Amino acid sequence: MEDYHVISMDSVNSEAVDNGLALHVNDVPWAEKQMWAPDANEKDGKYYLFFPAKAYDGIFRIGVAISDSPTGPFIAQPEAIRGSFSIDPAVFKDDDGSYYMYFGGLWGGQLQRWRTGEFNAAQPNSPTAFLPEDNDPALLPFVAKMTDDLL
Repeated sequence: MEDYHVISMDSVNSEAVDNGLALHVNDVPWAEKQMWAPDANEKDGKYYLFFPAKAYDGIFRIGVAISDSPTGPFIAQPEAIRGSFSIDPAVFKDDDGSYYMYFGGLWGGQLQRWRTGEFNAAQPNSPTAFLPEDNDPALLPFVAKMTDDLL
């Protein structure tokens, strides 16, 4: 997808409201295309949208955009999260106030290309390259403790 909209409802029985454009890939300096499923969280009155997008080097990265409103618009940070990769971020706030990001998606999300800790660009047109063999351990999502600024 090329953009995100925030849809809100007052109750499960009310009509859904499209609050307009929240973030467009053209407003993300480091992203070329293909934004995928995002997640959001709140900290200290600010709303953080965590989103995957394909960078100009062809690697999926996870970025952060910030807003004063849960419906946006969101302003993207100039760089993706340092060292980030893959797709499907989910951000969890723990009872102690710490935040954690869970992430990792296969095939299009490129998780299988990070098996050694570095991106394997061999066979660039094969989304199934580097998948585990039948008896290999499964590829699991990653979890990372977020910094205090959630960036």
